[in-house]
Amino acid sequence: MDKFQDICHQNEQFQCLIYIRINGRDAYLNDDFQFENCMRILPLEQQARILEKRGRTRQIALVSQLLQLMGCCKATRRNIGDLKFSNGKFGKPRLLGRRVPAFSMSNSDGFCAMFLRRNSGDEDDENGIPSEVGLDLASTTDCKSWNDEYLNEFKDIFSVHEFTHLRKTLDAGRGRKLLDRIFTHYWSMKEAYTKFTGTGLNCDLSEIDLGSVSESDYNRNAEFIRTVQIDQRCMVFRSKWINETVVATVCYEMGSDDAGSPGLTMCSLELPEVIIEALNMK
Repeated sequence: MDKFQDICHQNEQFQCLIYIRINGRDAYLNDDFQFENCMRILPLEQQARILEKRGRTRQIALVSQLLQLMGCCKATRRNIGDLKFSNGKFGKPRLLGRRVPAFSMSNSDGFCAMFLRRNSGDEDDENGIPSEVGLDLASTTDCKSWNDEYLNEFKDIFSVHEFTHLRKTLDAGRGRKLLDRIFTHYWSMKEAYTKFTGTGLNCDLSEIDLGSVSESDYNRNAEFIRTVQIDQRCMVFRSKWINETVVATVCYEMGSDDAGSPGLTMCSLELPEVIIEALNMK
């Protein structure tokens, strides 16, 4: 937590991904009293939306909201009641205020994550809206057995270049693990872009051509970086694998100050510390 706070407070511009591993056996999520205490941290409108969900989905929704509020509070040095949000055309939440970061949320395979980014070009205005960002977590555990029929099910979401790359990897018999990783990486990059635009999957994903990715891109400690021209925007994609199965991809539009921008920092947090911090900021 201290690392995340230092990044936010000591840098004019920063980009940081914070994430929590959600343990379904965690007492905070399964004990009714503790769950209710966590719910009371949230505004009533958010509580109502969470209570509409059931089981594991309800737990993930609660953790996601707690992480979002805690992250925004830490990054702005404000309490929960002082945070101001608006929604974009497609419902994407935005934080409002002077020099506030843009953020995006995602969850997959037991992880919940938040990406925050502030650059020197963001509005220095109390009602300013920061530059957009997108984040997606994707997991290889969602892939099924690889064959021609299974790959063809996804043909419409890939560019010709991307699909050809996947086809060659399949035909070469390079192994399921590599195919799982390439497919999942592509998926996370495309989803991150739809989070950036706020459109979700209501767009033609095949028009987003991300080129080819190679086996050498899957070093656990390496950061994958790619710059792609999409709809007259120069988009930056940055990816890192959280563990052997889950990849996190963030994206944002390249600006004039990106030449000296910091790398992507990742901070793993524990649910109890997020809850305690959120309670202190209520």
